Parts: sequence; structure tokens; C-alpha cells
Amino acid sequence: MAITRLQILNNKKSALMKQQIREIAKLLAESPPKEEKARIKAEALIRDDDTVEACEILALNCELLAERVPLISHCK
Repeated sequence: MAITRLQILNNKKSALMKQQIREIAKLLAESPPKEEKARIKAEALIRDDDTVEACEILALNCELLAERVPLISHCK
């Protein structure tokens, strides 16, 4: 169940990140470019990317744990 929730969270964050990338591109394409706003949004985007990567690692560890629990209980 945790794995499914993490995957949903990853999908949601990924979709938001794509939207943020488009917004950053629009800010930089304006005349004059709004570099400061784009920089702030880019920093938030990097933090979100780190969060997605952490969730992926957490999901892998959950899968590993789910596979090992039956093996451990079988050995006892």
C-alpha cells in the first residue's frame, strides 16, 4: 500500500514539475526576462526533483522489505 501511495505521489510531483518547467521557460522568454522569479521557481523545482528521487528510493526499500518479510517469517 505504501508503494502505491509513493508512486501516486511521484506521478503527481512529476506532472507538476513539467508544468513548472514550462512556467520557467515563459518567464525567461518574456521581454525583459524575469530572471529572479525564474531562479526562485528553478530552486523549488530542484527541491521537488530531490523529493521525487527520495520517494523512488523509499519505494524500492519498501518493495525490498515486502519481499523479505515472508522469507524471514518462513525461516523462524
